[in-house]
Amino acid sequence: MKINSKLSAWFAAAIVTCFLPHAGAAATLIDVGTLNGHDSANAFSISGNGQVTGRSFSSGSPSSPRCFRTLANTALNETSDPAANVHSFLSNYFGGYIMNSTGYDIEQSISGGIEIAGELLLYSTPRAFWYSEVGSSRSARLLSLAYQGTSSSAAALKTGPYGSVVVGHCMANGLAQACLWAVSGTNEWLYNYGGGYFAGKNSWATDTDMNRTIGYYEYSFKFIPFIVDGQTGPKYDLPVGGGGDSAVAFGMYTSGTTTRIVGYTYEFLQKRASLWTYTGSGNVSQVLLDKYGYQNASAQAINDAGQIVGSVWNTSPAYVEKACFWRVSGGGGVLDDGTFNMDLVRGQKVGPSSTSSKVAGIGVNKSTGLSRGFILDHAD
Repeated sequence: MKINSKLSAWFAAAIVTCFLPHAGAAATLIDVGTLNGHDSANAFSISGNGQVTGRSFSSGSPSSPRCFRTLANTALNETSDPAANVHSFLSNYFGGYIMNSTGYDIEQSISGGIEIAGELLLYSTPRAFWYSEVGSSRSARLLSLAYQGTSSSAAALKTGPYGSVVVGHCMANGLAQACLWAVSGTNEWLYNYGGGYFAGKNSWATDTDMNRTIGYYEYSFKFIPFIVDGQTGPKYDLPVGGGGDSAVAFGMYTSGTTTRIVGYTYEFLQKRASLWTYTGSGNVSQVLLDKYGYQNASAQAINDAGQIVGSVWNTSPAYVEKACFWRVSGGGGVLDDGTFNMDLVRGQKVGPSSTSSKVAGIGVNKSTGLSRGFILDHAD
């Protein structure tokens, strides 16, 4: 692996200054709401046109979530939009045996609809699923298991003119194995990165641009981030950095030959949000992002404009977590300006810059103390 020290120094200089996100413009917040009969929800991803997916659940039964999708830039309304209840469709489509479901990523499809990837519980077995919706036409698929696989989960997807790519992992022989599924029409191909690159180790794929895939694997009780350059490789480890020996990659965006990757690295037993820049052939640099005065920070996603979202938090004297953002070009800050009826806990995904950089994430209603999903346009 080659470390590009010049790029590392440039990015380090670029992110020295920071400032709050709302200067000169008002931020707007949408409470995503819940499916009928529920009082809690999490929002995990947002599409280019502002549709959100995640899970809705009852606070009295949080282990039985239901996958949903919203209409563009609006709260759930299952009464006027029955298709919002994706779980109901999945359950009927697969014969009524789906116990729960969660949407982890949502993308606009080339055909003008949306696609969702996530995890459902078939009887008592977790399975990765892919869901497509174009107008009134809907379909879904349980993604293939790796050889001797027993369960699976999908973390992210990307769509393209010839199909879609979903990444996640399968459990096989007692180990998590990072996987990529290429989905095209009625066909599907499984690439088992775990079996090919991480034999005897746990590994997870977390994001993809259809050609490059990122994730992390476990080695000697440590997490090592990686990138697979091309659907069939080669694979390169990313530097861990900081004062620790473990790091995790969560989100990525590629422009041309440059891929920016975000996640966290351990720095003296605390987590520090990280930005890696990969330019091909194993060339990669890393910088650590600001914690804004908190003890820990983790970055979850990055978009085409170099806007990064995640959270910062303290573990003592009490646990407090706040959604925040960073820019590759410099600056950032906590997203919660205190004017909302919700505490913004974590930014999960930031939409393309053409959608005014809307953020999907997880918050807590100040009045009820219940978990709620949000769409935030912070006018950055």
